[in-house]
Amino acid sequence: MSANFNPLPSYVAPEILAAQAQLPPKSPSEFTSQLKSKLISVLFPESAALDFFCCTREGLYEMALSSFVQRDVLFCINGPLSQQWYDISKSLDIAADILETGYGKSFTESQLEKKLAEQNYDAVFLVEIDPFTGIYANIPALSGLIRKAAPDMLIVTDCSASIANVRPLKLGEETDILLASSEISLGLPPGLGIVAVGEHALFKALAAVGKGWYFNFAKQHLIGNTQPRPDAPYPLLHALDKQIDEIFLEGLEEKIARTKRLSEIFRAWAEEKAFSSLTDPQNSAPNFTVLQCLPQFTPDDLAEFLKNYDISVGNCPGEMKDTFFSVAHMNSITEKDLSHLFYAFNQFLAYYDTRSKVAKATIFRSITEKEE
Repeated sequence: MSANFNPLPSYVAPEILAAQAQLPPKSPSEFTSQLKSKLISVLFPESAALDFFCCTREGLYEMALSSFVQRDVLFCINGPLSQQWYDISKSLDIAADILETGYGKSFTESQLEKKLAEQNYDAVFLVEIDPFTGIYANIPALSGLIRKAAPDMLIVTDCSASIANVRPLKLGEETDILLASSEISLGLPPGLGIVAVGEHALFKALAAVGKGWYFNFAKQHLIGNTQPRPDAPYPLLHALDKQIDEIFLEGLEEKIARTKRLSEIFRAWAEEKAFSSLTDPQNSAPNFTVLQCLPQFTPDDLAEFLKNYDISVGNCPGEMKDTFFSVAHMNSITEKDLSHLFYAFNQFLAYYDTRSKVAKATIFRSITEKEE
């Protein structure tokens, strides 16, 4: 039995992979239009416009900066994903400011309020959940502060790691622009980007269409409304169509509740084993948990051991890579999958000893023999 607990790219269920094998639609424009309507109905009911881009999350970030930004912007950084906003803005020569805290700590409402009082920005960029820190940003509360400070300021939110696993944000009220790449919380293969905008953001984009051609929402949205996009990733769109059906059949609220239940089960086990979470409980995402390794092992030790059980967990980037690991418990992950992880992890904790290479080799050999 295999189990994939990687946060990025996340596990893709067999039925979603199989959906990609469908033939291209006979009427691409009709298929795309129907899929957009379905997506709006299930996940983005307040959106004024929605479009697809054939790109990764970084492409979506570049699109948002090219399409909706006219002058200074503020990036609220709570992990590696939001750090990419700033990195990409520098390559585009966009004047940017940051609100940053240490990984594992979320910036506070008072810190944001102070930042907004110091300068007037064209847009604020937020990441709702970072899978590598496990931080959940309370966008509704933050947007209230932003609306009070500057009603015309755009709020751009990346929900790639939160979509369909937490309550959907209200477009036009709690955020103006929602971005979602396919490979995290949607449980799809990489390569598809979704952009949903509220009425205020759409009017601003159409009034000042920004830079570039492909990575430009206004230009591509207008083109897409008049002719089929030749680059449309139809295998991924078929996979998305299937995933939206799965979400609808389970019920979005039920799926969110199931994700929360899985997180409670996993965190109860982690607490019992004396693991420390990177994120405090008040700001923890329900679909990812980032844990600090115990002194006797490293993330690489854990990954090597779990291979024997055909299990994978996530590595953390940068300064966290030698100390922390991330576990995704969402989408098609079940309680049975968690039980499989617990069994293998318990074996690891009981027998693994990094101080003895001979002992480690003996353990791996004995486990392999048992599995065979």
